[in-house]
Amino acid sequence: MKTTFTLALILAIQSADAQEWPRFRGPNGSGVSEASIPAKWSSDDHLWKTQLPGTGHGSPVLWGKKIFLNAAREDGKIRLVSCVDADSGKVLWTREFKSNTHKKHKQNSFASSTPTADEERVYSVWGHKGELRILAFDHSGKTVWERDLGGVNGNHGFGVSPIIYEDLLILPNDQEKGGGYVIALDKRTGKTQWKIPRNSKRLTFATPCIYPDGKGKEQLILTNWWLGVTSLVPDTGKLNWEKDVFGKPHSERAIASPITYGKLV
Repeated sequence: MKTTFTLALILAIQSADAQEWPRFRGPNGSGVSEASIPAKWSSDDHLWKTQLPGTGHGSPVLWGKKIFLNAAREDGKIRLVSCVDADSGKVLWTREFKSNTHKKHKQNSFASSTPTADEERVYSVWGHKGELRILAFDHSGKTVWERDLGGVNGNHGFGVSPIIYEDLLILPNDQEKGGGYVIALDKRTGKTQWKIPRNSKRLTFATPCIYPDGKGKEQLILTNWWLGVTSLVPDTGKLNWEKDVFGKPHSERAIASPITYGKLV
């Protein structure tokens, strides 16, 4: 039986001024929208409702009039990237890719990563022990480039999302027993621009953000239970500072993503 899940758009968003929602939790991961969204809403508020050809916990992203999202079927053996028209709910295109099933937490899914988008492309990621695949599509669904970075060591499945910083696509890959890294790729070609090793020892699901330090510079902020909060120079990956702020009475994994507000992270 074909598995489906539903995507709905509420009327309040349609009436707001245009705003891109290009990554997990929106602009810089802030979770703040310019749209006026009611605290409670029902089916009467739907502009449209459409079924999609797979399931997943990743969030949709929006660029212009196009919504992009990840999904999966057949216990992860088929991975999907779809584009939906924001005005009508029509599925404009879906791309399917073969992958493998794998062990995951019962509350995780095989498509928990959120894509990220800019004016030219949308970028999707999925991972398991034997594969960490990154794909770039143009907005019409044509594959621009594709890379397999070699896998993710972790028993709970994959969930971290990529971000765009200027001309870079940045992705953390903290590993369950160390040996992880943060990588930045040229968003146009997929070529590695920098790669920084991370002795994290625990898998991470947190998505990084950018902190403007008020001195004309920006910092890439990451969280990891073992390492704490880390600040890198986003252009080069050079370490600015790192604070071991999470207690270690027992093993944990970083799930919540960092945000910035004023001079605070």
